[in-house]
Amino acid sequence: MQPKASEKRRPWGCTWRAFLKKPTSGAALKTSRTADAPVPMSAPSSFITGISLIRIILCLMICAFHWARWSPVAGSVGVDWFIVLSGFLMTFTLKENSFSPPSFYISKFARLWPLLFTAILLSSLVSYKEQFQLDNLLGVLLVSFGGNQFMNLHTGDNYALWYMKLEILFVLIFPLVAYGRKRLPLLLALGLVTAVACTFLEPVARLYFFPPYRLWQFLAGCCAARLYKKHERFFRWSPAVFSFGVLYLLYQTFTGALWGSGGKVASLAFLLPDTLIAVLTIASACSLAKSPQPPAVKIPAVLIHLTNRASLLTYAVFLLHVPLLQFMQYIWPQDRYGTRPILFWICAALLLIAVGAAMHYGIEQPCGKWLSSRLKRAFARVRNIKFTAL
Repeated sequence: MQPKASEKRRPWGCTWRAFLKKPTSGAALKTSRTADAPVPMSAPSSFITGISLIRIILCLMICAFHWARWSPVAGSVGVDWFIVLSGFLMTFTLKENSFSPPSFYISKFARLWPLLFTAILLSSLVSYKEQFQLDNLLGVLLVSFGGNQFMNLHTGDNYALWYMKLEILFVLIFPLVAYGRKRLPLLLALGLVTAVACTFLEPVARLYFFPPYRLWQFLAGCCAARLYKKHERFFRWSPAVFSFGVLYLLYQTFTGALWGSGGKVASLAFLLPDTLIAVLTIASACSLAKSPQPPAVKIPAVLIHLTNRASLLTYAVFLLHVPLLQFMQYIWPQDRYGTRPILFWICAALLLIAVGAAMHYGIEQPCGKWLSSRLKRAFARVRNIKFTAL
């Protein structure tokens, strides 16, 4: 089939549909096995650029919250959406007829562990504490898979790592969710009941970090992915929803609003609508990748490529943005007015991007692939020995 004349005139042009789904052809455009999600985050065969864009915005929200505090809710909204996105992607990429818990755990361990371990060590060097001891650090890592929210007692002040406790917990329980996927609406209802009960049983200050209180958001993402896969035709209005969701994220990044929550980011009055917007926006991003509607916007293919490649760095940037800021503050003291110039923030942002790229391509990808292959080989040997003995 011959290309259209308009396509010949615009070699870098593409449609809105193409913006939200990256083509799978070309070795440079392939997704690596270790580059799924986000935290945050099993990878699809190709990028969905709408998801990549959401991940980038969420990462920027959390970084902006910890660096500049532009909005009082940017960090909370970023965490909420990362939890929903984690559940959605795990279920969206689930192969229902061939799901294997050991393979899933190996994949996630190889995905999360190398960079997390590196981030913990770097954090301990940048923000050293008197009680830091190597045996304590190793104990925390081995016992809790790096997901202990009190890790800062041993590794410094990289307080953003508390979220990894939630992410790892969701990874551990996901096989139960996968096998009970037909009962996901019931599980979601039970999760909401648990969250309501937590508001009466736990102090308000602990709710934000409390895993049982957050579980329903993960289940909401899982339930949304399953409903999307079964009823994709109901997302014909996805362009408007996706655009609204992106604008909502940008608003919460720079301004922020806590409606009906009494000023508390952990209030269900705030989390419920926030999670609903997250579910609809993420599902719409997937739907737009397959939308047959005629395009309304032409977007350069190079921008698509850069968006998808940049999304690969979000995990490294999330893990290292706090210690990097501490390092920059150490080497670049404040002026006499107690402030830092705009050049400081530009240099910090550029250094963060460079460090994120180095960590992803130097540690996350190669170490993840190596660790995954070794663990799969070891598991295969153990399984063969077991069957031989039987």
